[in-house]
Amino acid sequence: MFHMKYFVIAVILISIGCNNHTNDDKSRNVNVLLEKFDTLYNVPSFDLINDNDFIPAFENAMNLHLKRIDEIIENKENATFENTIEVFDTCGILLDRTFNIFKAMYGTYASNERIKIAEKIFPELSKHYDSIFQNEKLFNKIKTIYKQKENLNLTTEQRSLLDIIYRKFVKAGINLNPDKREELFDINFKLAELRINFLKNMNKFHFVIDNSSELEGFPDDKIILYPVDATQKINADEKIFYYNKQIFETCLESSPSREFRKKIFNSYLNFRNNDSIITEIVNLRLKKANIFGYKNYAFYILDTENRMLKTPDRVLSFLDSISKLYFTELKKQTKILDETVKRKDDNNIEPWDWYYYTKKYQHDILEINDKKLEPYFEFENILKGLFSNLDRMFELKVTERKDLPTFGKDVRIFEVSEKDGTHAGIIYISLFAGHTDTDYIIKQYKKNGKRVNPVILMNFNFSRNKDKLVFLTLEQTKNLYHEFGHALNGLLSNTNYYHTSGINNTIDFMEFPSQYFEKIALHKENLKQNAKNYKTGEAIPEELINKILDYEQFVRPFNISERTAAAYLDMRWHTFTEPNELKTADIEKKLIYDIELPKEIYPRYVSNVFNHIFAGDYAVGYYGYIWTDNLVEQVFNKEFKKKSVFNKIISLSYRKNILEKGTTENAEQLLTNFYNN
Repeated sequence: MFHMKYFVIAVILISIGCNNHTNDDKSRNVNVLLEKFDTLYNVPSFDLINDNDFIPAFENAMNLHLKRIDEIIENKENATFENTIEVFDTCGILLDRTFNIFKAMYGTYASNERIKIAEKIFPELSKHYDSIFQNEKLFNKIKTIYKQKENLNLTTEQRSLLDIIYRKFVKAGINLNPDKREELFDINFKLAELRINFLKNMNKFHFVIDNSSELEGFPDDKIILYPVDATQKINADEKIFYYNKQIFETCLESSPSREFRKKIFNSYLNFRNNDSIITEIVNLRLKKANIFGYKNYAFYILDTENRMLKTPDRVLSFLDSISKLYFTELKKQTKILDETVKRKDDNNIEPWDWYYYTKKYQHDILEINDKKLEPYFEFENILKGLFSNLDRMFELKVTERKDLPTFGKDVRIFEVSEKDGTHAGIIYISLFAGHTDTDYIIKQYKKNGKRVNPVILMNFNFSRNKDKLVFLTLEQTKNLYHEFGHALNGLLSNTNYYHTSGINNTIDFMEFPSQYFEKIALHKENLKQNAKNYKTGEAIPEELINKILDYEQFVRPFNISERTAAAYLDMRWHTFTEPNELKTADIEKKLIYDIELPKEIYPRYVSNVFNHIFAGDYAVGYYGYIWTDNLVEQVFNKEFKKKSVFNKIISLSYRKNILEKGTTENAEQLLTNFYNN
């Protein structure tokens, strides 16, 4: 999952008990964050950055941003694309860089001090950007150019840049009257505060293991070796788990005790600490949409962000088509479980049972278990195979670097180069961050005609066993590939402008590169090539590959249905046309009834921990995961029935027409270009 810039706090605040990595040298007079980095490839000087650098750096960067904006406004020459749009494109880069470095350091290693910085700075950033995007003098210059765009002989990318910037101002309310703009300003500031509070509450969610007997059936490395969301001793018999999707699913799939599984699931279901915050967020978003003349927030977002699916009706129609197919398939899978897995009780399968019995199906029917899979999914081997794919598909070379500054002992650094040795970018990988996502540290664009090479951060929620080895589950292997899909989108971006580069497309296309690469992870061809025994180098047996593929096919209806239900929940919250005080439990219960959700599942995220839509930028966008999965399925069914998934002609076309293009053209055109090449 990629989190978009500016007020993306979902990435940052999801960490409990992380280490505080702070440089305590307070004798310096130079704020490194405001200087050009004197490092190889201009990566940030992480080893020299202090926590106390951030607030003054943010303040200075905001002031410099405003100064550059004033220069655009005060320019006496007629507004042109060059002296207005191109200058605006890059005038906030220092602020962006500061924000991205803060996200990287805080999102990987949190501390109380950094929480305080976030609480102070994020609402201030909201004010800052509102002041820019509601500046009439600035907008009048931009609007003058926008009205003349048909006569300016602009390139496709320049037209896209102009459209992106113009839309930002319109979405921010520049065309509203002053009273409405002031009201919008207050709403945005309040929403920024609420997003922080949502995550602070979410981070308090935990459940308690009353005694050690409840841990029967759990693999040891899944219980005691999580470095972030680790179990913490309360007394001799009790342990406390902070919420983490992977820990939650491990509990549900590992425990043979139905009562314990029910207890864990209900603790998740009944976590309602964010009820009042959600109500306030939803009502403020509705008010914001109404200010712009839209009847609900979904209409506002889908229209102003120029999504592939333009209206709520189209989104819901798409979800209906998916649910009709996969809910039916899920019922068939339930019947298979009933018939094939010997259960000790006669009760129907409930949401707290599904993970456990599908795991039993994997073990008992398909005869594959974690111990059998582990040798072929050791992290270093899987990563090596993934890097060989980058060479095979895109002619890229990856080299680990240990001579560049980093911000934690578990953060590794890799250089990506072209076939001829040309430097393409840097990837920082944090294996044990406690959450999974990909984001920029430094973004690609061209400065004076020369490519500024990107720096990307990838966070993962992996765990080490007692021998300090990392063995990936099938799901984690897909996650690794998924995030690399995002990383490639940022690394291979080759646009001229900052606002058109990289992972910047609309949410209902932004997940396309990640879903594309995820599709390769457990593809038969990839497993044959890269899943090798980490001790012997022996290739994974074809019989085991076929069982893995059978299992993936078996669980796909559940995985799609669970996400579809979450997408419906996202749309339900954002299609209200009147303010409401409904409890989240009531909303979810009514939704489940309305969409005829199979009783075996629940939405992937209950509202109170649905940070994608309440703390991140995926509101009215969670459907994008399913939409892009559907697009990728079409590509693979069309292109790779008789061709290798590593086919270089297709891969290089994919690179040229999708990965390199950012938002230089709209998503539909990018896909058309790819299909036709």
